[in-house]
Amino acid sequence: MTTYTLKNVKICEWASEETTCFEATLYIDGKSIGRVHNEGCGGAHFYDFRTTNDSLDEIIDELIDQHYIVKDAKAFRNRLIKKYPASADQITIYSYDNSLRCCLNDQHVTELLAEYPTAVIAPTVVTVTR
Repeated sequence: MTTYTLKNVKICEWASEETTCFEATLYIDGKSIGRVHNEGCGGAHFYDFRTTNDSLDEIIDELIDQHYIVKDAKAFRNRLIKKYPASADQITIYSYDNSLRCCLNDQHVTELLAEYPTAVIAPTVVTVTR
């Protein structure tokens, strides 16, 4: 099974119009293949290497989405840790269907629901749509 990884991802949100403006280094099976970037104006990705893999654009798009989800989850967790420092080791954040979920104690869930009134709650799990 081939593994694709993006490293050194730099996203320029202010320049992203119809597509995400970014640059990154693409690794295939742990080996650096080259640089990939998109100017954010709705065009295709640009590669500094030759490729005949038609599905590579779709793979890059999925990796960029994953990068955003991981970034969002880390930022959300850091925000909760600042709010509830005594519970830092108990705060778990994970993503699910374009949302972030956190597992907290009942008191924290109540407070978080006051801050995010559209969040969905199950016992000790809050789901915040991205």
